[in-house]
Amino acid sequence: MIDFAACSRGRTSDVKDSALTVGERSEFTPDEVDLWLVPSLDCPAGLQGALGQTLSGDESDRAARFHFAQDRNRFIAARSILREILSFYLNCCPAEVCFAYQPNGKPHLRFQPLLNKDLRFNLSHSGEVAMYAISRGREIGVDVELSRLNISWAELAGSFFATGEVAALHRLSAKDRMRGFFNCWTRKEAYVKARGEGLSIPLDAFEVSLAPTDPPALCRVSDPKELERWSLWDLGLTGDLAGALVVEGKPSRFRLFSWSWADSSQSGTAAVRLCPGVNNCHVRHLFGAIGGVPITAPLHTPG
Repeated sequence: MIDFAACSRGRTSDVKDSALTVGERSEFTPDEVDLWLVPSLDCPAGLQGALGQTLSGDESDRAARFHFAQDRNRFIAARSILREILSFYLNCCPAEVCFAYQPNGKPHLRFQPLLNKDLRFNLSHSGEVAMYAISRGREIGVDVELSRLNISWAELAGSFFATGEVAALHRLSAKDRMRGFFNCWTRKEAYVKARGEGLSIPLDAFEVSLAPTDPPALCRVSDPKELERWSLWDLGLTGDLAGALVVEGKPSRFRLFSWSWADSSQSGTAAVRLCPGVNNCHVRHLFGAIGGVPITAPLHTPG
């Protein structure tokens, strides 16, 4: 499990442009997974127009369908940040990052064979918080959810969870049931997203662990080979957030980065530029562990 609270209390290092070098990106191996935490998608007001210009036509159409401006602006920021993050690994300009979509809607990078990177990615956002997961040659899915105390968890569980999960949820103490519900929900969503088959996989067709005292696990699927194919990880998000990560196979190394908007009054080099010539954010590397696998320092730490 990633303990974000422990990471934020521990040693951090500012990541400058020199930290994410071409050499480091090329050394990103199939045994690694990078996680990018964005605590807030609410960008400074002066950047909103510029961010909208980074979207493709289909993304702009999707953004326009949001009824509330806050939801629309967060969607735009999430897609813009995704392009910036991927451009690090591809060694290209963010505007050159193009997406294609699988039949069930999961995005992937276009022109991958030409770049010889085989990058896989997934993102999730809930409220203002977003999480991005990047891998090489491994399918991956991530989900974060804002825990809401006023939801009808029993009704939702009865409609979407497997019979065994509903029974396990009711066996929990009253104080643990909400945590168990969101453990189950995020783990199931992350698995479906990793599979890339969308709603063609009913949520009640497989089971995951959910008790706060049990390790995250895929417990039952129709094809037993799936149990060996995937590893499931809990994201120890703080406060009222729950999160889960599903990775094809079991990576041996994780890197965790925290991405935040820069104070416009500050000067210096920023690691991410959403608009050419404008320093928009700070990136920090956090140190900790996920499921016993260490989160390591960048290969090239700034001097």
